[in-house]
Parts: sequence; C-alpha cells; structure tokens
Amino acid sequence: MAILKAEIDFDLDGLNKLAKQFPDFSGGLLQLVGSKSRKVLYNKYLRGADINLSAYPKNSKGQYTIISDVNKKQTEVKIYSPTMMLFNNPHKLRSGSMSEGKYTITRKLKQDIMMNVAGYTKEYETRFLQKALDKV
Repeated sequence: MAILKAEIDFDLDGLNKLAKQFPDFSGGLLQLVGSKSRKVLYNKYLRGADINLSAYPKNSKGQYTIISDVNKKQTEVKIYSPTMMLFNNPHKLRSGSMSEGKYTITRKLKQDIMMNVAGYTKEYETRFLQKALDKV
C-alpha cells in the first residue's frame, strides 16, 4: 500500500520549544500539513492529470477518497487514497503485461509537500501564536 508519511523536524526556528510548551502545537501542525496535502493531491494530481477522480471528498458509499491521519504520539501524518492504490504502484494486467506505476503519492506528492512544509510551518506558527495571544 502506498502511504506518504510526513515527519516534521521540530528543531527549526525554536519549534521544539513551542512543541514542548504547548502539547497541541505538533498535532495541529500535522493536521494542517495533512489537509494541505489532501488538497494538493486532489488539485494537482487527481483532477484529470494522472487520474480523473470525480468523487471528492467522498465517494458514493460515503467513504473519503483521500485520507490523512495523525498518529497518537503526534509525530507523523499519513496521507493515502484507497482509490490511488490501484494506480500508484506497477501491477500485472489481465493481458500479462505490467502496467506503469504512476507513483503519485510516494514520489510526486512527497516532493511537493517537502518543498512546502516550511511555509506550512510558518503559517501554522503565526495562527497558533495569535490564538494563544487572543486567549490571554
């Protein structure tokens, strides 16, 4: 199964101190990365480019087509799509030949997310600190 696991290094710009002081910080940041990743996956790769996914965000059975999940320790986020599993990796066709894998989740999306993760971090940091200041 093709799953993209994104881990964020909290040693950048004092984020480690924020994560220790505020337990919700790392979980919220990973949720933001997961939601942005779902949008990038759909808008850039699943809307006719690699695969035409017409059922978004849910299919006819009511199941989500792109899923992001933060683990219990709030250290990583997984992004996966049950629909994409059919096309992501190479597999044997009925004719006996091998199909090309599109590697959308494991290669293409991963590169996009890793390039933008610093921007997501700064965006969440300003939002989080603003909410913390508003409470005081």
